[in-house]
Amino acid sequence: MLVAMTEKLDNVSVDIFEGLLVLTASRRTPTPVLRGIRAISDYEFELQMALMNRKMEPRVETVFMMPAEQYLT
Repeated sequence: MLVAMTEKLDNVSVDIFEGLLVLTASRRTPTPVLRGIRAISDYEFELQMALMNRKMEPRVETVFMMPAEQYLT
């Protein structure tokens, strides 16, 4: 579904990988990671993950996105 949604966007790629996300992201340039957050509990978990990723590879940036209210549940 993500491949179909982004196929017309030349600057977006969808990738499948095994292992740590931060290691896969560090092999790419640029190195943004986009994560969706639906609840405060998601944010707390994702923040811890992003901070650990930053310690492992400072060039990898994590961006959090919040959904519209109708998609929160």
